[in-house]
Amino acid sequence: MFFWRRVQDQKGYTLIEAVLVIVIIGAIAALVGIPLLEGAEIWGQIGSRKDMSQQGRLVMDRMSRELMAARRLANNTPNIAEVTATPCIRFTDVRGQLTLYTLNGTRLDRATGGTCGVPSSVNPLGDNVSGFSITCYDNANSVLAPCTGSESSIRRVSLDLSLTQSNETLDFKSNVTLRNLAGL
Repeated sequence: MFFWRRVQDQKGYTLIEAVLVIVIIGAIAALVGIPLLEGAEIWGQIGSRKDMSQQGRLVMDRMSRELMAARRLANNTPNIAEVTATPCIRFTDVRGQLTLYTLNGTRLDRATGGTCGVPSSVNPLGDNVSGFSITCYDNANSVLAPCTGSESSIRRVSLDLSLTQSNETLDFKSNVTLRNLAGL
């Protein structure tokens, strides 16, 4: 009896009670923590998609606006000097400024001089570009394939841009009808 009485008089927790408390707290933490971590990950993905979407829209709007303002030549053809399979498009706008857009690895560049092969005054326009293509159309809305060598016949340009970040790809498309052409 003396031994039993001494054990009952001791204060504290047994090892089994401590392990049970740790297991219960761990289970509660897992039930609460996993959804919180997933929510934080989704929040980051939404932010990344929003940034990519905004960048894509800005890039396409700028290219479309500047292509619409391509200067016309005396023979009423657009002043598109060069379109290459790189892809690259070089043209002169109504202010007489030479502008070109070219894909440089995963970056879309805007330059204000030079040629598609050797641009000068290069400024990055968009990052994380996984695809950029240019399709040219004539006044009968027929595809000019390739655009190279048919620059004087171009009346509409279709721009396709793909941005990829964190295994997520967003595609943008813009059709630009060239303005400043008399009688069209």
